Amino acid sequence: MQWTPEVASSWSLLVEAGGKAVIRVGGVTEYRLQLSDAVCSEIVRSVRKEGFFELRKRMQSSIIDGEVRQLEITVGRERNSITLTDYSSLTEREQAAVKRAVRVWIAVRGLFSVPGAADSREEDRAFLAR
Repeated sequence: MQWTPEVASSWSLLVEAGGKAVIRVGGVTEYRLQLSDAVCSEIVRSVRKEGFFELRKRMQSSIIDGEVRQLEITVGRERNSITLTDYSSLTEREQAAVKRAVRVWIAVRGLFSVPGAADSREEDRAFLAR
């Protein structure tokens, strides 16, 4: 029997060389999939275009209330792990950096569709449109 959350749950995604991917939802359910070379290349292009490896590790306002998102990406020897929290009160310049991270987040989240995995892409696109 497979566990299906009633509300959107946290998820983690690990993509290995060759495109083998493992998605864990709610720390309980695991899905495996194979990503094509083209999809993997597109994600790497997005990561590089947005300068993901140069982004600060934490992007947040002074008050943390609500969701916390963590995104860790390693490509070759380059690696960055960032944390996004409430960024509504950041300056315009700070929000520009957050938008770079959010565009990468949208690209990564778009790699899979599995039951129960939290999906904030609609809200993220609204943030990007501001």
